[in-house]
Amino acid sequence: MSKDAQTFLQQLKNMFTKHEQNMFEYHKKFFEDYSRLIQSVQGQRSAKKLIKLEEGKEYQRDSFFTIQCVKANDNECTIMTEHGDVTFPPKSFFIGAMYPINVLMLKKSGGAEFIGYIN
Repeated sequence: MSKDAQTFLQQLKNMFTKHEQNMFEYHKKFFEDYSRLIQSVQGQRSAKKLIKLEEGKEYQRDSFFTIQCVKANDNECTIMTEHGDVTFPPKSFFIGAMYPINVLMLKKSGGAEFIGYIN
């Protein structure tokens, strides 16, 4: 085999070895991050029950730790939070999406429907 061919094969081998090492490091980091995430979630609270949020009804502070959209809003939606009212434009909520909003009152649904995950 010529010297050029041997050099090329050695460079190819070195590149492949480096690629393998990078892939190993990436997967190792991903596994470590995933393990940390699982450990941090294990101690967190979970839903005790689910309720449908009603327009105009007041809810206690920290009642929900998340809400889930079951029907998107066709019009503006106004939600009262502990930091004041927030108005969302039409089509801003997506069916199935979960939102970490501490709802005190669903003032104007705009056609949206939500399920609240109660502490």
